Amino acid sequence: MDLLTRVLMVAALVGACNTDGDVLGARGSDGGAGTADGSSGVDSADGCPLQPDCPQPPPGEITLCGRVVDLETSQPITADPPDVRVFDPTTLRNDPLNAGELAKVTPDGCGYFTTTVSGSSEGLLIHTGSISIFSNDPRRVISLVMTQPGNTYRQNAWVLRHAVDQSWSNDANLGGPSFAESGSILPIFVDLNGSPAGPLQGAPVAGVSMTADGSPITQDAFYFSDADALGRATVAPAQALTGADGSGLWRSQGGVFSMLSGTKSGCTFPKVQSSVILGTVQVQEINGTCN
Repeated sequence: MDLLTRVLMVAALVGACNTDGDVLGARGSDGGAGTADGSSGVDSADGCPLQPDCPQPPPGEITLCGRVVDLETSQPITADPPDVRVFDPTTLRNDPLNAGELAKVTPDGCGYFTTTVSGSSEGLLIHTGSISIFSNDPRRVISLVMTQPGNTYRQNAWVLRHAVDQSWSNDANLGGPSFAESGSILPIFVDLNGSPAGPLQGAPVAGVSMTADGSPITQDAFYFSDADALGRATVAPAQALTGADGSGLWRSQGGVFSMLSGTKSGCTFPKVQSSVILGTVQVQEINGTCN
C-alpha cells in the first residue's frame, strides 16, 4: 500500500463525520435534490433546473453528480461545458499523462453531470480540462471526493480558464511557471452554519489562514482580494488571509502530500488530503463550521 493510499484511508476516517465532497450532504444523506431552502424549481437566471436528483447507485457502486462551474466567477458553464472525468487518486498521481479514467461523462446543456463508478475506492478525483498537462484551455483541475460504495456524492466540477491562470500568475508576480503549470492547491473555506452561497454548501469564510499538516503555509501562499463572495479574479500578494470569497491559492511545488486545512478563531475546518500534480490545480471545498 503506497503513501497516498494510506493517507486517503486516514482522510476517509477523518471525513466520516463531515460532508466534504457532497455539497448537499447537510440536506440529505443521499445527496439528493433540493435548493438552498429545501425547495425545487428552475433557476430564473439561466432557465435550468435547480440541483436535480442525484440517483442512488447499484449495490456496491458509487454515484457522482454535480455541475460544471467556472472557478473565477462560480457561475455554471452551460455553453459547451468540458467533459468530466473520474480517476483513482493513486493512479493519476503516479502517471498523470497516461492514467486510465474510471468514467467520462459529457455534461448536459445546463452543465449537470451524473456518472456511476464501480469499485470500492475510499477516494475519487473529479477532473476537468485536458489530459495533457501542457494544454492551455481549460487548465487541468481536480477535486478529491472521499467515497464509500453504495453512496451518492454531489460535487462541483470546477473549470479554470487559461487566461485566468495567467492573470492570477501575473498578479502574484510568479516570474515563471503559472499556478497551474507548477501544480497548486486552491481551498475554499465554507461555513456550513452560514447561508449557502450557491454553488457552495454554506457561506465563504473570510479571515482564514491556510495550513498544511497543522502548520501555517507561509511560502507561495496567496489569497484573493475580490469583494464578491463568489469571485476569484484578483490575487493580492500582500494579503495574508482569505478575503470575502474564502479562497486561498498555494503553489505547492515538489509533489508533496499534505493534509490541507485552515485556521480562524471560532471556526473548525477538517483536514483534506492534497496531492500536488504537475500541470494541475486541486480545488477543495473545505466545509467547516464557525460560531
